[in-house]
Amino acid sequence: MIPIIFNDSIISLNFANSNGENQIKARTFEVTGSGGFLITEGAKNLNKVFKINEEIITFSDLNECANKIKYFLDHTSKRDCIANMAYLRVINEHT
Repeated sequence: MIPIIFNDSIISLNFANSNGENQIKARTFEVTGSGGFLITEGAKNLNKVFKINEEIITFSDLNECANKIKYFLDHTSKRDCIANMAYLRVINEHT
């Protein structure tokens, strides 16, 4: 059921901060592995797992997050392309 929700969602958000340094969370792989589009806080080594701005979108503060949400709500084909690229990365390298 959850993978269907991720896939059907227009945009999923992920906040990576626990206590201290931002971390790559399982949600990063759950959303993208379900074919969903993810905007996430940046985290150490995330660029080793995904191509930033090609397979996953990151933000560093709430204003940047809001701006990226607005942008990708208006640019559906770009959003869908990024989601598909992330899905392929997860299926091929992270399952």
